[in-house]
Amino acid sequence: MATGIAKRYWKNSEELSTESVTNDNQDVLLSYQGKEAFKSVLATPPAELLKVWPDNIFTSLELPNRLYFGDNLQILASLLNDPNIRGKVRLIYIDPPFATSGVFQTRGQADAYSDLLAGSHFIEFIRKRLILMRELLADDGSIYLHLDDNMSFHIKIIMDEVFGQKNFRNWITRKKCNPKNYTRKTYGNVSDFILFYSKSDNYVWHRPVEGWTNAHALKEYQYVEVETGRRYKKVPVHAPGVRNGETGKPWKGMEPPPGKHWQYTPDKLDAMDARGEIYWSSNGNPRRKIYLDESEGIPVQDIWLDFRDAHNQNIKITGYPTEKNRHMLARIIEASSNPGDIVMDCFCGSGSSLSTASELGRKWLGIDSSLEAIATVLNRFAYGTQPMGDFVTQKEKVPKMLSLFDSLEEVIHEKPTPSSVEQIKDFMLFAEKSVAENLTTVLSDWYRAVGHASIIRFVKENETNYMPNNMLSIATSHISAVDPVMASLISKVGTCRLSAKAVGFEALAEAIIKQQLSRKAAQSIFLRILNLADSEHINPQLLKKLSDKELQGCGVSERKISYLRSLEQFVSEGKLNFMELEKQSDEQVIDNLTRIKGIGRWTAEMYLIFVLLRPDVFPEDDAAIRGALCKLYEIDNDDYIDAGVKIADTWRPYRSIGCWYLWAYLNDSGK
Repeated sequence: MATGIAKRYWKNSEELSTESVTNDNQDVLLSYQGKEAFKSVLATPPAELLKVWPDNIFTSLELPNRLYFGDNLQILASLLNDPNIRGKVRLIYIDPPFATSGVFQTRGQADAYSDLLAGSHFIEFIRKRLILMRELLADDGSIYLHLDDNMSFHIKIIMDEVFGQKNFRNWITRKKCNPKNYTRKTYGNVSDFILFYSKSDNYVWHRPVEGWTNAHALKEYQYVEVETGRRYKKVPVHAPGVRNGETGKPWKGMEPPPGKHWQYTPDKLDAMDARGEIYWSSNGNPRRKIYLDESEGIPVQDIWLDFRDAHNQNIKITGYPTEKNRHMLARIIEASSNPGDIVMDCFCGSGSSLSTASELGRKWLGIDSSLEAIATVLNRFAYGTQPMGDFVTQKEKVPKMLSLFDSLEEVIHEKPTPSSVEQIKDFMLFAEKSVAENLTTVLSDWYRAVGHASIIRFVKENETNYMPNNMLSIATSHISAVDPVMASLISKVGTCRLSAKAVGFEALAEAIIKQQLSRKAAQSIFLRILNLADSEHINPQLLKKLSDKELQGCGVSERKISYLRSLEQFVSEGKLNFMELEKQSDEQVIDNLTRIKGIGRWTAEMYLIFVLLRPDVFPEDDAAIRGALCKLYEIDNDDYIDAGVKIADTWRPYRSIGCWYLWAYLNDSGK
């Protein structure tokens, strides 16, 4: 085996040509039409996102994990604006399309995704996303990109460009399937590849090892120490290369072999010898003893033979095409992240990486533009996976009409009950506003699977406004500058996500029903009303058709029925115009709403904050706001009105945003 030496020991009389010596700068680049500048890619417009799970209308509860439905380029761009995500992702694993020019279906023939990009279009598609992903990656983070031999060589050059050649760590070859009996004139194609890069030299790394089998251990560790009975192997105490320091000096009167140096300084070798860790051959040749009981296992190399994709009927899968081996994903996640770290997969497909990350105690971010992928992920979270079964001999045909949520490849086994698996529910689901309504069926099945009594609503762009990110940024900067206590709170809670989830009549009707009830009880009542009316929304005409007795049967009290009738009358008679409310001042809105029986100032203020998204509202009578301010600022309850209002006045003109953070603080505290 050839052994490299330092350039200074080159004995050729001619100097080394500098052209043969590479440096840290990339000297090979891919050039193609349509290649955008880094700056242009980083300026990608962010996605307009809508949170669709859980249905937290009047709460700011943040859950640790996120699933996104939409184009990952725009969603990645939006995550660049999130200080809780940018530079905080410890590990990225992606298994993107492979530029196969094909389309893929589940085993039940449901369309999953298309893979029609090729050539430079595919390369730039991947490159843009890699540029954004690098910004999201922590300085000690890593990325693994899974491809086959079709485009992996091209993408290797792109990853050198984006992450730097010096941050390339491994080209991992994985055996993906059993041997193939091809008739064409090639070797069987049983491998694909994983490109492993880090963002810097200092990256999280826990070396994976494979445990010793008895046969392998006996073969590798052939010797037994007589005194202790410990099994060991013998390895050299020298290493390639000449050294002029201590490791190049004689030890026990012996020079290192020609062209070599001692692996340890002579004093360390003496200490090893004194402990009996040096083996001396009959001709006086020293060797170091390596003991089996000190070995954690065999370090994993860059050829992985044990992680084939589903290959027998007993392996549990979701049925999504190109679903990857979860044991392979577990190796990657455990090697390159710590418990509590954020793991991201922006081509999440079947959700294998997300569920594996969850099992290993990591936080996760998943993105996919396929509706079938989101349905599969939610199905997996609710019901787990199912044995692959016999695809050739199906025991029961799939019905012609399947909901997306139930579109597993075949109905051989009954779907497990949710109680038989540990459901994953600690996540938020976001969708691009333009495609959110496509999730209606998927979400209905998800709510049913997890026993969540909620109302599925998608607020269209022309029905409400969303507080712009630039306003939120200015607001949090202002509040942080004038109030150190809030500055600390904002830093802990993270990005404000104040958005409207209900509009007009429905928002007020829901607020009335929620009065003095738990959120769960109120949602159950509201859902009963919608089910009774066979509608997804409540409006004055629908409410008018329902009798008081029917409303009472849904759980609405007589007092609240009178409030709802008053609201219905005001709207029907034109005394309350929701379009006009949007044009009025905060106090005018409060005056108009409080004329309605059952709607007080607090409800009107909630309408201003959570429906009209007014930025400068302070509901001083809100018990939660009072409790948060008294605790954070150590205010006596009797002094709250004067002291609390004075504190909130410093937040003007962004008191609504300040209140949002106080509610978030109470949610995070479990109160």
